Amino acid sequence: QMCIRDSSQDIGSPSSLVFDPDSGDLFVATQRPTGDAVYRVDPSTGTVALFADGFVDLDWCSLELADSRLWVTDVGFGRIYEIPLWLFSDGFESGDTGAWSPVTQ
Repeated sequence: QMCIRDSSQDIGSPSSLVFDPDSGDLFVATQRPTGDAVYRVDPSTGTVALFADGFVDLDWCSLELADSRLWVTDVGFGRIYEIPLWLFSDGFESGDTGAWSPVTQ
C-alpha cells in the first residue's frame, strides 16, 4: 500500500505507475474529473508534484519508463508521448506539453 504523506494533495484515481531507479521517484498516472494527469512522487519525502496534464484517458498500464524517457499512452487522444526525463532533472517541475514528442507508429 502506498501512503502519500502530503494528504492535502488530491491526485485523483491512480491508474498506472512506474518506478524510476535513477531518481527513486514514482510516476503515477491518475484519472481526474478535470482531465487525466501524471504526478511525480518522491517516496522518501512524500512530495507530490504535477508532472504533466492535459490527457483525455490514461488507462491501466499507460506508463512505461525506458532509457530515461517516460512514455505515456493516452487512449483518449490515440497518441503515445515521449517525455525525456532529463528536461526535468533539477527536481519537481510542471510538465510542458511543448516538450513532448508524439510518436507515430
